[in-house]
Amino acid sequence: MNTSTIARRALLGLLTLAVLLPFPASAQTGCDPAFVEDRPAAGAIFVYPTGEDDSANLQCALELATEKRVANVRLARGEFAVSGVEIYDFYGTLQGAGRSSTVLNLYPNGVSCGTERQTPLTFRRGDFKIKYLTIRALSTCQGTDNSYTAIALYGRPKGAGCDPDVLFARFERITMETDEQEGENRITAVRAGAEAAFTLDGCSRFLLGKLDVWRSTFRGFNRVIAARMQGHATVDISNNRFENCTNAFNTDLASQDTSIVGNYFGPDAESRSRRSVAIAHGRARNFDPNDIRVERNTFILNQGGSAFTTVGRAEDITPRQSAITIANNLIEIEQSAGPTSVAVINIDAYNGGVIKNNLMTGTAARNGVLFSGARMIDGWLIDGNDFGGNPIRFDPYIGVTIGDNFIGEDQNTTVIYEGF
Repeated sequence: MNTSTIARRALLGLLTLAVLLPFPASAQTGCDPAFVEDRPAAGAIFVYPTGEDDSANLQCALELATEKRVANVRLARGEFAVSGVEIYDFYGTLQGAGRSSTVLNLYPNGVSCGTERQTPLTFRRGDFKIKYLTIRALSTCQGTDNSYTAIALYGRPKGAGCDPDVLFARFERITMETDEQEGENRITAVRAGAEAAFTLDGCSRFLLGKLDVWRSTFRGFNRVIAARMQGHATVDISNNRFENCTNAFNTDLASQDTSIVGNYFGPDAESRSRRSVAIAHGRARNFDPNDIRVERNTFILNQGGSAFTTVGRAEDITPRQSAITIANNLIEIEQSAGPTSVAVINIDAYNGGVIKNNLMTGTAARNGVLFSGARMIDGWLIDGNDFGGNPIRFDPYIGVTIGDNFIGEDQNTTVIYEGF
């Protein structure tokens, strides 16, 4: 056998081997191999920015990680553009190279304003983390409604069955911000819950599980976290900063256990807030009681509003039973709030709770604690708070249907009873 024959057979052998060997994972799944790289040795899939819309590559990388149970999808340094990614059952971590290094820009109408409005980033079910990056929820296109959800945490879509869905999500050391102007801003940063709590056939569908938000910063949103989870799902919001946000946390139609601990609600030193920061829990219906803990937070109120508010529907005559604890918070009321600050703590439609050991400083609040007179509310304990003598109208403002048996003896205030 001559040399040329040996060479040809060797070449044929190599070509045959190349045909039999599988293509790289990115090629098999349609990922662009120039920007999506599967590295089994590193236990991660790496995604690189294209300078254009990166939605297809991010979608492909998350699907590949879900299919192969890869633990990490890592976004490289640089800026990514995302206009529409929807992923089911992701079990892993989506992480950047650092908050100052990796930026995810979200476009609800597409990068070139050519698509119908959609949630830029949606996770359905799963157990995942998002960490070490900055996420920017950008303005909507000119002439379109500017309200949208940046990141949605849902179960299956409406009409996909009646069984509950389960989702575990954790946001860790991220920054989320928006470029919307305050007067126009109607953006929600993160929404968690069933996409539709009720369907037309009467089928109730709920989202169970847990939502953690930890050591992250949120700036400029109309609403930061809207959680509507059920079955005593757990929502833990701890050690975060909320700056220039109208509503930091909102929940309604829920039966989740919520802890809001060790957060800072207010502007930073250089940019004074133009609106107050409020935590609202509202729309009482016939769901299981909630356990809500609001402890060791700092609130800066300088454009009115409340640190904590419960709201009931007008048609709900019977207050809802809940275990609410508002304790050991520092609430600073700045002069600019003026008489528009109706109440620092505003309670309506809920029985059973504790307001204890809170320190309120500053001036210009009309009421320290406001209890509505619209419903007979009982089971509350107000004790050990220090209002500092500063609220300009009343400390506890008690409606005509409310008794005084829950006011602690050492309360630093004078109780005034007055109807609405």
